[in-house]
Amino acid sequence: MKLPEHVQDFVDQLELSLEGVDMWYLGSPYTTRSGMPEVNPWGNQPDQYRLDQIFEELKRERIRLTTSVAQQLMDEGEVVVFSPVSFLATLEVNGWKPPKGWYILCLYYLFLSKKMIVLRIDGWEDSFGVQLEIREAEKRGIPVEYIDLDGDGKIVEAQPDDEIAEGGESDAETDSADV
Repeated sequence: MKLPEHVQDFVDQLELSLEGVDMWYLGSPYTTRSGMPEVNPWGNQPDQYRLDQIFEELKRERIRLTTSVAQQLMDEGEVVVFSPVSFLATLEVNGWKPPKGWYILCLYYLFLSKKMIVLRIDGWEDSFGVQLEIREAEKRGIPVEYIDLDGDGKIVEAQPDDEIAEGGESDAETDSADV
């Protein structure tokens, strides 16, 4: 397909180049149920409908925070940030359920990345997907950094993984429904 001449002229004037632009991978929890209310066997607990609502609200908040961090990172410099939570949540709305297909796509982009950034929001240590991504990045020599947020959702800290006081290891690796 040939572009219309005026569009081609515009594209040519942009002088687009990926030279010097790195891709970073932003890992964050999405479907882990960490942060959900505890089930109380003696009553006084939300019903299943309310628990489902809380879970959907939690996922929306994770999408919002993760997308905001991706935008902040891209605004800081010449870097492309791939955020699976931001991207794949849109696919989920259209019926593509995690984790089917997610891990292959996520790891593909991770392996193309120069760095992995882990967003340490509620659930990151319990997330099977985040822990898998950290392990695979380390196996391939991809640097892993961790980011924390202040109360306004702004990045306040980024540090190499060897400076983390608490490791990201978790027994959540058995939770295969998490991404």
